[in-house]
Amino acid sequence: MQSIPVPTALVKRATLSGVGEHFGVLRSDWSVFENTLQQGARIVTWQEFAANRPVKAISLLSESQTQASALRLRSELERPKRYDFFSNNCETAANRVVGREPRSTQVEGLYLIAGLALILVALN
Repeated sequence: MQSIPVPTALVKRATLSGVGEHFGVLRSDWSVFENTLQQGARIVTWQEFAANRPVKAISLLSESQTQASALRLRSELERPKRYDFFSNNCETAANRVVGREPRSTQVEGLYLIAGLALILVALN
């Protein structure tokens, strides 16, 4: 009997443009869940996700987390949400699958920079 691949780790690599990072969820069969603007939520091979770049594991899932994460992953694939840079990008989707708060530290960083720029403009 063949087992169904389950999520095992939150992973990331540099984006193809070199600006920012691309997040995904590694599964037990070495495939990866990702969410992209062009393709949406999908499963790709390790090689496709890595794209000849080093991949870093951010956090490993415990055995007790894998089943709930597998259900969330299935939901992401069966009822995909439209990609949105601000609210449903690769980082928010991957965080949601592994049970973390669906947020993007990269987008939050952009908001912070924009806010600081506005303050500087207002002070001048």
